[in-house]
Parts: sequence; C-alpha cells; structure tokens
Amino acid sequence: MGEASTKRGYLYGILLATGLLIIGYAANSVIGHLAISRLLWPGNLYLVLILIGLGIAVGLVSNSEIVNRISSLEYQIPSIVILILLGGVSFLQPEGFSDGFLQVVYRTPVILLSGFIYFSVGLSLLKRVKQLKKSWPILGVLSASMLFVFVSVLGVHDYYMLDMKVGPDRAIFTAQNEDGRFLRVPFAIKVLNDSILLGAQSDSLNKVNVRVFNTVSDFEDVTITSIESYKIKGWKIGLDEQELIQAKTSGLVDLKLEFDRWLELRYVSVFLLMVSLFLKIKY
Repeated sequence: MGEASTKRGYLYGILLATGLLIIGYAANSVIGHLAISRLLWPGNLYLVLILIGLGIAVGLVSNSEIVNRISSLEYQIPSIVILILLGGVSFLQPEGFSDGFLQVVYRTPVILLSGFIYFSVGLSLLKRVKQLKKSWPILGVLSASMLFVFVSVLGVHDYYMLDMKVGPDRAIFTAQNEDGRFLRVPFAIKVLNDSILLGAQSDSLNKVNVRVFNTVSDFEDVTITSIESYKIKGWKIGLDEQELIQAKTSGLVDLKLEFDRWLELRYVSVFLLMVSLFLKIKY
C-alpha cells in the first residue's frame, strides 16, 4: 500500500470514528433510555463475543474491498485511539462523571464505536493469526487494547452492588448481592449507639455514625450520609435513606456498598498495553 493510500485510509478511519460518535450522541436521546446503552456484566461480554464472532464469520465468507478496508489498521487505529483516551479518562475518574457531555459519550457513542472495533478486529483476526510470525506484535497490541477498552469503556458502569444491614450489637462483614446471596467483604461495620438519633429531627434517616473495622484493632469511626460516602479498600459505602421510624424500630441501618468489578483488571490491562507497545516498537 502506497503512502498516499495509507494516509487516505487513516483519513477515512478518522471520519468513520467521528461519524459514529456524532451519530451515537444524536441518537442517545432515544437509545440512551434502553438498557443496551449502559451495558453491564455479563451483557457487555456477550456483545463483544457476538461482534467478534460475526466479524470472523464475515471475514471467512467475504474478501471484498470494503471488508479489507474496514479490517485494515488504517481504519482501526483512529477508533482504538479514541477509545483508549476515553478509557484513560474513566481510569482517572473512577467515581464517574459530573459533566453531562461525558455522561452521554460513555453511553450510545462508545457502544457504536466499540461495536465497530470489535467487529473489525474479528474481520482481521484469522488473517493475522495465519501470518502470526509477522503480525504477532500488532496482534498483541490489539488484544491488550481490546481488553483495556472492555474494562475501562464498556465496563465503566459495571459495579458490584451490595446491601448491608448493620446495627449497634455487632460488626457485620457480609453483604447481600442482587441475587440474594450473602458475600463476605474485606472489612466489618457496626453502628455506633447514638447513630439513629441523628435523624430525629426529620422523617428520614439521612446520617449515621458507624465504626469501620479494617482489622479487629484497626478501626475508624466515620459519619456516612445519603450524600457523602466513605471509601475503604476500593469499596464505596453509602447510606440508603430510609424511614426514621423503621430504623428506630428495627435498630438496623441500610448501607449500600459499591465496588468496581474491573478495578484489578484495569491495572493489568494497562500493564499489558504498555508491554505490547514496547514489543511492537522493538520488533
């Protein structure tokens, strides 16, 4: 491929990526209300596998010019770079985005852009595997990039969501997930005796004092409100606002626990991406 043709390929790749982002942003007012615009586990994995499988199937039965263009690096790189940049932003802002524009971008636009990339990689996968001796460095970069995009972009809304009922009698170290199962968490919490009185002047309990145990001898007394949460070991502990009378009667307080499902894998994917880029540059 000549230099002029390569530059033209990159230009088309940039235009395609920009077009998908614009279409996704415009369509978000309709599609944004659907569950597909905010993929959660395991739906995001199913989507990725379907797109890669569809790309492999199309690549097997077609060798047309449009297929060869879409599966070329010139078309893929602009979209991959944009997705890696968006993944970097979510990596640096794990608490989410207060900016309305970014909240929209991480819904329908990134679904369309990611969909194109996983389909395109599927198209070129067999061809690169057949030429593994020659193409293994770029295959490594693509694999690491796809992993980073999955955990940092498609998985940006993917959290463990647990419920914990705690009281003043003893420290609790188990929480209930959405399936009703009780899971052990790496800390324990108990309510301090005067906590439920903090909401006495209102109809709801929106503030509570708790003792959070890292170990038996290592603990901290903190105040959690319905607005301000407490963070420990990657977990975010918040208060589920509830009726004050109910809390006084039961003596229990409902806490909400959140944990980024892909926290560890994000760091692994960054490391793999750096290693694969180093090997690509060296070889």
